[in-house]
Amino acid sequence: MDRRSAITLMAKSLGLAITFPTLLSTLSSCQNSFNESVRTSQLPLSPFLKSQLFCVSGLVDVILPESDIIGAAQLNVAQFIEQIVSATMYPSVRIHFDKGAALFVQQLKYHFQLKPQDANFKHYQQLLSLLFPVSKQEQQQIFDLQNTPFNQINKKEVDNYNLYKFLVTTRELTLLGYYTSEFVGENVFNYDPIPDIYQPCINVDDVGNSWAS
Repeated sequence: MDRRSAITLMAKSLGLAITFPTLLSTLSSCQNSFNESVRTSQLPLSPFLKSQLFCVSGLVDVILPESDIIGAAQLNVAQFIEQIVSATMYPSVRIHFDKGAALFVQQLKYHFQLKPQDANFKHYQQLLSLLFPVSKQEQQQIFDLQNTPFNQINKKEVDNYNLYKFLVTTRELTLLGYYTSEFVGENVFNYDPIPDIYQPCINVDDVGNSWAS
């Protein structure tokens, strides 16, 4: 499977009605400037509320923080997520994403008595660790719940479903936006816009991280 097909399948698994021209133009617009806020008024669904954008920005920074290489926040991945969600997510899925974001705001207030814009990296990191238990069994329960049709979910589980819809979607789109960005492809991986001949049997040490080609 080529990378284009893989990204399409990833998007569909998140409930996104996506077309590649939309995705590629969004990726391109988010790479214009690391510090420029990108917002498009012609998207079919409304852009994020301020509280949602602050939450997504905080989570993006925790999921892929800056280290010896550039982090997701510096690549405007939060703005990328906003545009992808607003431009491609089905309304029936967006409503659960929005409700989940509101629940996340409530969690910040409950645990730290803070609004999203006042919370720092440590607050988001601690809250994320609380909401994603270490146990593999508990994590599997979360993902099983996400794969359950909403009309089959017990009323007691609705809040959990919505909260993790927001968190899981944000995590998946953070990875998508970061690893398919032009900057990461060209500067972190061995990106080659014109790949060489196919060689099926070579030493991996000779090529390194060449999958970005």
